[in-house]
Amino acid sequence: MKRCNVHILEGQPQEDLPSLKEYTRRHFGIMQSAEPVEAVLRFSPQSAGWVSEQIWHPEQKTTVEADGSLLLQFTVADFHEMVKKIMSHCAEVKVGAPKELQNLVREEINKMAKIYFHYDIG
Repeated sequence: MKRCNVHILEGQPQEDLPSLKEYTRRHFGIMQSAEPVEAVLRFSPQSAGWVSEQIWHPEQKTTVEADGSLLLQFTVADFHEMVKKIMSHCAEVKVGAPKELQNLVREEINKMAKIYFHYDIG
């Protein structure tokens, strides 16, 4: 078993720190490495019902579109966990924003294409 060392940081009073619950509520996941941005995901009509029952973020906004697809919006500050969650929905989801998240998902799909199809889809 690996041991962890805990260090108390001097100079910042503990009462100024948000609770862990409050800290993670503001953005998707526990990873917090970047400036928060609005994520927009569009789920297919086939998966909209199931996704609408999930809570991705406590302050998420959902909109059912005319075609039955579901638009899911929430704040995200790190894309590491997001990419994995998005990929778990395969072709039933499309990233609408931000561009950086779109690119990361595209890169992951490209890695998979190299593994399974032996070519780069660029």
